[in-house]
Amino acid sequence: AIDKEDAGEPLVSTFADDPDIRELINMFVENLQAQSKKIVQALDSNSLDSIGRITHQLAGSAGGYGFPTVTPAAKAVENNVNANADMPTLTGSIIELLRLCNRAEMVDLGDED
Repeated sequence: AIDKEDAGEPLVSTFADDPDIRELINMFVENLQAQSKKIVQALDSNSLDSIGRITHQLAGSAGGYGFPTVTPAAKAVENNVNANADMPTLTGSIIELLRLCNRAEMVDLGDED
């Protein structure tokens, strides 16, 4: 597992100031954490198809929730899966993606005034 302290600065949605989508951002962050666990489980079971599918979905959705740095990291993992990259290359790209996902922070729902 990757410690939050070792992962870097918190990653906050670029849409965090938009009260209309804060709740959706938080749902995405919760899902991001769940997807990260699924990627680790898929890696442990050598299920490259699952890794490719999950990272394809993340690459497509992260920017829409204000996490544009997650998109290229997810795409890198997906590309490594599709290219049958060696395990150190694939694992390295997964670690980078998981570090970013681990940094994603929920937003304060606040007063919404």
